[in-house]
Amino acid sequence: MGGGKISLRSDSGFTLAEILVAMAVFGILSGAVLSLFTKNVRTHTAQTLVANAQQDLRAAMMIMKMDIRMAGYDPGKENIAGFINAGAEEFRFTADINGNGKIAALMENGGLETDPNEDVSYLPYETDGIKKVARGLPNPNGTINKSPLIENIEANGLRFAYAVNDGYGRYLRNTNGIVWAVPGANGKWFDLDVNQDGFIDAADDTADGTTDGIIAGRDTGVTVDAEAIRGVQIWMLVRTAAQDPDLPSLNQRFLVGNRVLEYDDRFRRRLLTSTVKCRNSAL
Repeated sequence: MGGGKISLRSDSGFTLAEILVAMAVFGILSGAVLSLFTKNVRTHTAQTLVANAQQDLRAAMMIMKMDIRMAGYDPGKENIAGFINAGAEEFRFTADINGNGKIAALMENGGLETDPNEDVSYLPYETDGIKKVARGLPNPNGTINKSPLIENIEANGLRFAYAVNDGYGRYLRNTNGIVWAVPGANGKWFDLDVNQDGFIDAADDTADGTTDGIIAGRDTGVTVDAEAIRGVQIWMLVRTAAQDPDLPSLNQRFLVGNRVLEYDDRFRRRLLTSTVKCRNSAL
């Protein structure tokens, strides 16, 4: 009866509709995987930028603090070391590191007779559009050789304030503690805690009746004398090397010394503050 064989093999294959559906599903899954991968890469990049900025900031602050602690070091008691310039944005000091009784003395041949690290400056500068903080050392010709300590510092992102001797062997104080002051245009120390609430903050900007982002300070009436410095407060504000496209454009506000700085962009920023006691300053 009909001796034909029944074949179990199908020659029909996949239909076009099935192939299209499979391709659509594959495309959706691939897109999801690619989107997740791209997001992870961007997140990792942003975290790396922030980590690099934080690491550079901590390293720069550590070096600066180590230097400042040596300011005024004068083992021979020759009265040759101390503070040369104490500004709100620039700080220069000396120390007789090798104890030879000289500070970066110039030789007749134009060289330096002693360690240039005995005369140190910290100041902001800019090269190729990148703002930096320099660790400055003296050149034989009397200029300052600026070596980059940290890059991507914000404009006005390096600031100093000083705790000073009141002339009677004590720290200059206001009603809420030690005065952190900067030199004023009239040659007097100006206390940054204008409203004397114990904090240096944005409220001190408005205490003088303005909102210009500059803390003018309160005149202490004490004449500026760099040798009266007993402590230094440091602020450094840096931004990441590139913007983070996933960061919303937020109004960021930072208090940096006598400045209130505001930003509305997609750069991430980090602020580090520290206080150094000048242990070699006589009380």
